[in-house]
Amino acid sequence: MDTLEKLKLFREKAEELRKSRLLKKGINLEFSITWNQTKGILIETEKPDEEDLRSYLLTFRQFIAEGEPIYLPHICNLCFQKITNEDLRTRLNEAREAWKQERRSDGIGVNLWGQDITPEIATKLLINAHYFHSDPDRIALLKELSRLDFTKELINDQFRYYLVATTKFILYISNIIGIAMEKELFNL
Repeated sequence: MDTLEKLKLFREKAEELRKSRLLKKGINLEFSITWNQTKGILIETEKPDEEDLRSYLLTFRQFIAEGEPIYLPHICNLCFQKITNEDLRTRLNEAREAWKQERRSDGIGVNLWGQDITPEIATKLLINAHYFHSDPDRIALLKELSRLDFTKELINDQFRYYLVATTKFILYISNIIGIAMEKELFNL
């Protein structure tokens, strides 16, 4: 698959995400933490519909799976190499740096049983141990980390944050690609 085909496929898949039921309904990132003397720490959050989420993940995971033609870091590198307009390259670089930070933290550091759980780690863990794969080591780790309802909710909150931050970045990159294609600002 050549560069132009990859970029077009990226835009098509980004449009699939944009039109998905999950995005139309929205993903709520608000949560509350309360302490109750009898129940302990409680986290309450609004979860997306599980079927909508699974459907969304079928397309979304193509952007974050190494080896896929639309793997997000690969597409960013292609854009940075092939886009000739400095303003678009600057915007791409700024967005990429912001996304790097968002992959590492949603503003709340989560460490469960000695394991740092970044949004990216939570996502890879859930995708490889719950949604798509049955990696025995990751299943065991997920069970260990989420042995309390409280810790299970923290992992899911990190996962939802990653979905939102990465989706926002995917759609932004798709727009940059669209502008560069429309104005013929690629050196292909």
